[in-house]
Amino acid sequence: TNAALVSLSYALKRGIESGFQLEESEIAVDLLPSGGEASRILFYEAAEGGAGVLSRLAHESSALASVARAALAICHFNPDSGEDLKRAQGAYEDCEAACYNCLLGYRNQGEHKLLDRHLLLDILLRLSHVKAAAESEIKAGDTLLDTLLAQCGSELERRFIRYLAQHGHRLPDQAQPLLEKYGTRPDFLY
Repeated sequence: TNAALVSLSYALKRGIESGFQLEESEIAVDLLPSGGEASRILFYEAAEGGAGVLSRLAHESSALASVARAALAICHFNPDSGEDLKRAQGAYEDCEAACYNCLLGYRNQGEHKLLDRHLLLDILLRLSHVKAAAESEIKAGDTLLDTLLAQCGSELERRFIRYLAQHGHRLPDQAQPLLEKYGTRPDFLY
């Protein structure tokens, strides 16, 4: 139903914000198509330059599962068992369908009557156990340049890679690698 899709879109948005430590204004969500019955969710980085979060969601096998677990917790469900915790930690009243601690927000006021956290439990529990398997980045005929351009997190990064290639400079070995030991993700790595 439309209510389920709208609720899911805001739950995942909140899960992305929580999981990647983003401000509410850094990631945006729209339902597509916008003219008729929506059937898809579009997330996009609304802040100039972006944080590369959506690229990470597409390329890290456990990122979507982590977002779903965060969304479950935000929607007052135990991420492991799905048990309804009924309210946010520290809240004094139970959340029936949605509250300002979970799905309600200033920016989605027009959709408040559609939002219902109970519509999300099954799908978020399923998503919390997925391991995404992206197609291989390098296919026959692709070059390092193609691979790096596909992995870039912003147009600025793509312009930089094209500049290096056009002027005969050495290209980086990797784009957007996660350096877990240092808790960072540089744009490029040699």
